Amino acid sequence: MKIAKFIELIDKTLTGILQSYTLPSQPGVAFSGGIDSTTIAFKLKKLGFRPILLTAGSSRSKEKTHAEQIAKRLGLEFIFVEVTPEFIQNNLDLIYNVLQQKTPQEIKQLAYKTRPRFPGLETYPNAMDVTIGLCMYAIAKHPKAPKTIITGHGAGDLFLGAYKVYKIPRDQLQDYIVNQALPSGKVDIFRDSLIAKQAGKTLLNPLLEEEFVKIALEIPVSLKLKNNIRKYIWLKYAEWLGVPKMALQRRPKAMQYGCGFLKEVQKMLKIKAAENAKTRDQPRKERAKKLARTKIIPNASSE
Repeated sequence: MKIAKFIELIDKTLTGILQSYTLPSQPGVAFSGGIDSTTIAFKLKKLGFRPILLTAGSSRSKEKTHAEQIAKRLGLEFIFVEVTPEFIQNNLDLIYNVLQQKTPQEIKQLAYKTRPRFPGLETYPNAMDVTIGLCMYAIAKHPKAPKTIITGHGAGDLFLGAYKVYKIPRDQLQDYIVNQALPSGKVDIFRDSLIAKQAGKTLLNPLLEEEFVKIALEIPVSLKLKNNIRKYIWLKYAEWLGVPKMALQRRPKAMQYGCGFLKEVQKMLKIKAAENAKTRDQPRKERAKKLARTKIIPNASSE
């Protein structure tokens, strides 16, 4: 099948999925200004919606300017939600506990296999998950955030967007998508949906709906990584759709880095992990002390 046919298939499938949703006239889009979220926002606009584009990050985030420029090119409302140190301090325990306590074991096992781990934080959620969770919570809790928020999650998994794909032999790329990238995406979606629900919002992920995954897996990997260009077919689809070139030319940082406070979360979670370990050890130490006080030690006269 020629590339044009695959582009038409992508568009037909994505159109059908978006039209199958019950959406308000102004749904939200979790927005970075990169090709994935911009393509979703642009497609929604072409279908007659006026999505509100929501970006979250610290005051140091370098993604804000670019995302705002893309939003202006699209002619859509843009909201930057600043994640302050106070917000992190007040909500870190909430996000951590929700992810830890409400994530089923099946998802945690996938996380252990597919998520990078940081020293002292070998359990789920790790600092990356908590950082992204804080960003999603900030977006979903914003007063102007619509009840329904749409993401571009899945494009990187389905169309070979990760830098690591350059190191994988071509004949193993399909296996990588099915057995590593998509399971990793499943963790992402569960995490973000859980956090959005905690804020009273619904998260929709059209690129990870069953029918879209099915057609994406039918596209040859030679059209996903072509001329050393990752997500080649997705890029060509965005060009065909008419997405502004400046969104196609820049690769924004992953959300955990783009938010601008990953290191702070790492430090706070390390402290939390140390405190939890100390709390767990306390009863054992108290029992040891009590045993030492009550233990009868023979004296010299009894020997």
